[in-house]
Amino acid sequence: MTISELEKAIANPNKFIIRYRDPEFVKSNPKVAAHMYIIIPYNDDNMLLLNMITSSLFAKRTNNQAYLECIIDIKAGDYDFITKDCIIDCNQCFLKSKNELIDNATLQECDEMSQNFLNELKNRIKQSPVVKKKIKKHIL
Repeated sequence: MTISELEKAIANPNKFIIRYRDPEFVKSNPKVAAHMYIIIPYNDDNMLLLNMITSSLFAKRTNNQAYLECIIDIKAGDYDFITKDCIIDCNQCFLKSKNELIDNATLQECDEMSQNFLNELKNRIKQSPVVKKKIKKHIL
């Protein structure tokens, strides 16, 4: 992807998802498919906050209620890019540099996600017991 394509997605985070394969993770898991991430607007010109969508229910294997409250269930068909039931774990968000994304990710245009849905993601990230405060304070 180009920087201008990424900037367009950042300006319209409700219309794009990012497919990203972390180079370090790929070294030990070369056959792993790219994960889908939702773009969370972030107050830093060089970084972008991504929230992962996963079909793994591993994150739900905890008794920590505060952690569980930051997980959103998504059903197949809720959005055009969701083909099977999955979760968005707002405890697992990642800062990535724009350059790293340009080199290792692709953009996918999608049906528009509502502003209420994006606000819910931001709120759950902010209430997460494991997301660092310095990340939380820069969410737009």
